[in-house]
Amino acid sequence: MREYNGIDTTIYCSHPKFASEPATYKIAAEWTGGDHSELKTYGFANDACVVEVYRSAQVRAGRFRPCEGETLGELRIFRLNPIQHDYELKRVADVEERVKAAIAGTTKSKS
Repeated sequence: MREYNGIDTTIYCSHPKFASEPATYKIAAEWTGGDHSELKTYGFANDACVVEVYRSAQVRAGRFRPCEGETLGELRIFRLNPIQHDYELKRVADVEERVKAAIAGTTKSKS
């Protein structure tokens, strides 16, 4: 458990094994409801845990059942910047590709 030392804007990884490590990525999907949209966050990660956090996010996003008028987009990985709004975050497609390839490789090896 992290010790509280005053105001800290650092966002930490969601994976329990890396919970004391600063996150560099936000894993989220675009949610829309009526005329409002935002990123629905499914996790925070760094390079050491991004595959595991993304895999967990896939499971949780798969459980989402939208109400009438709601939509949930595909999971994406964004470069995290705690002082930026969601709409300002930049998607990191190369990291997404690497993560998806790693998950696909794991799935194939289990078959």
